[in-house]
Amino acid sequence: MKKITLGFILVVAFILTSVDVKAQLSERVNNPSTFRTGTRPTQGAWGFSVSYSLADNDALKGDAAIESFLPLVTIKHYWKDNIVLSLGFQSMKTSKSISGDLNPDENGGLKHYEWKDVTAKKYLRFGVEKHFLATNLLDPFISVSIPLGYWRESKGSKSVYTSGETSNLKSRFSFYYGFELSVGTKIFIADLPIAIGIEAGATGYGLMGDKYKVEGTNSAGDSYTYYTTNLDDSASGMKFESLSSHSYQTGGFARVSISYYFR
Repeated sequence: MKKITLGFILVVAFILTSVDVKAQLSERVNNPSTFRTGTRPTQGAWGFSVSYSLADNDALKGDAAIESFLPLVTIKHYWKDNIVLSLGFQSMKTSKSISGDLNPDENGGLKHYEWKDVTAKKYLRFGVEKHFLATNLLDPFISVSIPLGYWRESKGSKSVYTSGETSNLKSRFSFYYGFELSVGTKIFIADLPIAIGIEAGATGYGLMGDKYKVEGTNSAGDSYTYYTTNLDDSASGMKFESLSSHSYQTGGFARVSISYYFR
C-alpha cells in the first residue's frame, strides 16, 4: 500500500497551520489595485518549500510496492533580494517480498521459498535561483541545481529443498549525480508568507557503478560471485569477474511547489 512518510505529513501540517496572516517579509508598499497582493521575501529571509513533479506522480501511480516517499523538500535562503541559495532532499523506497512453504512431493523437492526486492533512492539538491521582478505578486526566476545521491537495489531469493538449499542475491549501489536547469514563477498569496510555484526545465543525470553484483550458493553448496550489467543487451547474460559500468541520460521535468517564508 502506498503511503506518504510521516515527515511529509508534518511538513504539510506545518505550512498549513503555522501561518501568521500578519507576517510581513518585505517593507515594500503595494500599488493600489482591486486585489490584495502578496508578501515578497527579501535579503536575509528564509524559505521552506515542498515540490511535486510529474515524475513523482508517475512513480506513485505505477508502483504499488512503494513503502515510503518524500517529495522534494527544500530550505532556501535569500542571500540577496534576487539571489536565493537552496538545499533540498528527496527519497523513495519500494519493497516487495514473498515467503511460503510448499509440498516437496509436488514441487521437485522444494519445500520453502523466499524472495525480496528492495529499491531505495535518496538525493540532496544544491541550487541557486536568480529572481527578476521586484513585485509582491509574481516572482519569475531561473534556477540551476546539482543533485547528488545514490540508488540502491537488492533482489534476493532462497530455495530450501529436501536435499539442501540454494540462494541468490543481486545487488547494486550506484552514485547518482546530475544537473537541473529550469525557469518558473511563484505567485504570492494575499498577505500571507506563502507562494505557489510552477517550473519546468531540462535535467541530466549519471550513475557511477551502474552494475549488479551477484552472489550466492548452488545446490552443491559451492559459493559464487560475479558481476552483470543491463546497459548492453549483448552483455546482459555475461558473468564478469570485474566490471566498470557508467550511464548518463537527459530529459525534461515539470513540478509545482508550495513555499512558506520566515525570518
